[in-house]
Amino acid sequence: MVEMPTPRVLSRELVASALLGTRNVLARAGLIDAPVEAQRGVAVIEGDHEILPSVRANRGGIVQFEVAPGVFSAAGTVIARIYDVFGDEVEAVRMPADGYGSTFPALSWAGAQAIASGDYVADCFS
Repeated sequence: MVEMPTPRVLSRELVASALLGTRNVLARAGLIDAPVEAQRGVAVIEGDHEILPSVRANRGGIVQFEVAPGVFSAAGTVIARIYDVFGDEVEAVRMPADGYGSTFPALSWAGAQAIASGDYVADCFS
């Protein structure tokens, strides 16, 4: 199974990346006779990584993200802000540890920026 960001919004680049990644896995496992090729046009963060606890909202409202997936953020960096219906900030959501945001579920799962208290805001890794 291939997991792609923004599953409800596909682009040629995203599909090409997923196909190449799948082909590379099959080639690396020796299931097909093909070379492993470097990804093109997508960010690849080298090294071993650890999944961090998912970040959840303490307050509901409209979420606005301050960083893009795959961008390094130090612990405590504001990665999203939540606003009420009047446009007032009700919460600044911070990176739990040094690392990267990998997905923003509010956008990728529901395709909307409205979230409730307790909803996922970000999946992160170090």
